[in-house]
Amino acid sequence: MTSTLDLISPSRHIMTKEDRVAFARPKEGSEVPGYRGYIPQLKYHDALTYGNGTHEMSKLRPSHPISASLGRCPTFGTDASDRLTRSAMGGYPHRSLPVSNGNNRLTEDMKPGYTGYIPGGRFIFGGTYKSECDECIDKFLTSKGNHNDQQGSLINTVSGYTKLQPIIGEGQVIRKLNHLQDYRPNCPILIEDKRGKTEAPMPGYLGYVPRERVTDLGLGARYHVTTERSLDDFYRSTRIHNHRVHQPVNIPALTATSDFPTPAANREETLRNRLYKQKGMIPKYTGYLPHERFQFGKTYGDTSRSLSICYHDQPSYGIHKYIERSGTVPCMKTVA
Repeated sequence: MTSTLDLISPSRHIMTKEDRVAFARPKEGSEVPGYRGYIPQLKYHDALTYGNGTHEMSKLRPSHPISASLGRCPTFGTDASDRLTRSAMGGYPHRSLPVSNGNNRLTEDMKPGYTGYIPGGRFIFGGTYKSECDECIDKFLTSKGNHNDQQGSLINTVSGYTKLQPIIGEGQVIRKLNHLQDYRPNCPILIEDKRGKTEAPMPGYLGYVPRERVTDLGLGARYHVTTERSLDDFYRSTRIHNHRVHQPVNIPALTATSDFPTPAANREETLRNRLYKQKGMIPKYTGYLPHERFQFGKTYGDTSRSLSICYHDQPSYGIHKYIERSGTVPCMKTVA
């Protein structure tokens, strides 16, 4: 190749076309400075001009003639440097990547910008999208094939053994169970009986337990105790409801008298069924509490207990207001 000094020497009075081409021609595989296209791994190489840098990077491409002539096609490993080399070469040496048929999502030609799930893609870094997808898909399909082979081998191994034969016939087992049920009717046949409806579940149970969070039964006790109390109260209320649902409806009428005819036992049940309790409301109660917004400087429990809707000792707030206004106790007279 003609050097620059020979070209500008006075002995050479004119530059030929071949000399100009040799002087201005870029190196094999390099790009012209100002090229805006993508050069794999170029940003990780420093201390070289753009032309020399792209020339060195072109030697790592297996499709480039320089790489083939120099025999510098690298081998593939599992460390970080080999992953960078695979990225620079633009692919992964796949073995079982499927061809796209329009229905499969994981193919050998994954397009950059695909937002679907790539198995193991979040654990691969430092490569191009193409190389990372090829590596992940190959590992996934290989492991899936190995698993299917192991499952088939297990099925073949199990089918090769002789089947176990019952020690006692089915008829003899039925006769023994019938005999046990006749002479010991309370003896459980199963190893573990079914849990009772009011038996507390195991600690850590995340299912719904009625009356646990909306009443004071779930406060100040262990999980086993609170759930047992809640279930007992729920089933007791359910039995009372089923007993009263078929009874005739009696409409009470209020009359001014000095006697309060409600029995003591019925009065306790009526007070317990009030929505706004005398003990106050449970913190984080999200229902409406009258006059709460005008109270300040107290806890939620003290605030609810200080309100007139809670602190009265009457079965309902209407009876309390009636006594407060008229000064007499209303009588509950049954009207058929």
